[in-house]
Amino acid sequence: MPFLFVKLPGTFAAGVEKNEQTINFKMQELASAYYKVFKYNETFFHALVNTAKAKMTATKSKTQLDVWLRTFQAMNAKVPMKPVGALKSPRAFRIAHNNEYQKLVKAMSVTGYNPKLLGNYKK
Repeated sequence: MPFLFVKLPGTFAAGVEKNEQTINFKMQELASAYYKVFKYNETFFHALVNTAKAKMTATKSKTQLDVWLRTFQAMNAKVPMKPVGALKSPRAFRIAHNNEYQKLVKAMSVTGYNPKLLGNYKK
């Protein structure tokens, strides 16, 4: 949905498509999919991660998967990815996530597009 964001270059979509073929982005997708399972079943999440790592032959893939798993773990520590504690109610959970998303959108709106931020957002 690049068209939703202002100041993105016309080549943005093609760049994303190209980057999706890299180990970095493939491992990002894998970690993201695993974290979607995590919020429902943490045991299954760990089984998926361990099985994937056992099947990977390339060290770079395992290393990059770990990078993304740590990234999502840090995000989960900041704003939990499943309703817990103060975010137990669906409303509080959704508000916390919407607020975090708005921070990311604002950062992109203020600074504009920077290819280095793609997949590596840092505040």
